[in-house]
Formats: sequence, C-alpha cells, structure tokens
Amino acid sequence: MNNEDEIKKLEEKLEEIRRAKKDVEESFSHSPDIRRQILLNLYAQEKFLQKLIDEKQTHEQEEIE
Repeated sequence: MNNEDEIKKLEEKLEEIRRAKKDVEESFSHSPDIRRQILLNLYAQEKFLQKLIDEKQTHEQEEIE
C-alpha cells in the first residue's frame, strides 16, 4: 500500500469518526455524562488521525521535492 492509499484510508476513518460524533450528540442527549465521555474519546481519535494524515502528507511532499 502506498502513501496515497494510506492517506485515503485514514481520511475515510476520519469521516467515520466525525459521523459518529454527530450520532452520539443526537443519541445520548438523555445521558450527558456518557455523551461527554464518548465525545472526548472520539475527539482524541479525530485529532490523532488528523495529525497522522498531516504527517503523511508532509512526508509525501518531501519525497516529491
């Protein structure tokens, strides 16, 4: 798998996490503590994946140059 494919898979996963965040916000309105914990977890995953994508894109740019 090349770097471009890896980035695409990571971006797809990132979109899944963003959709999950929206679902959690709607589904757990009756349990704010549970909602907060799940959202914190998803937020951390989102930030980690975004950082990974940024690093891979930077690495890919460096290889091109």
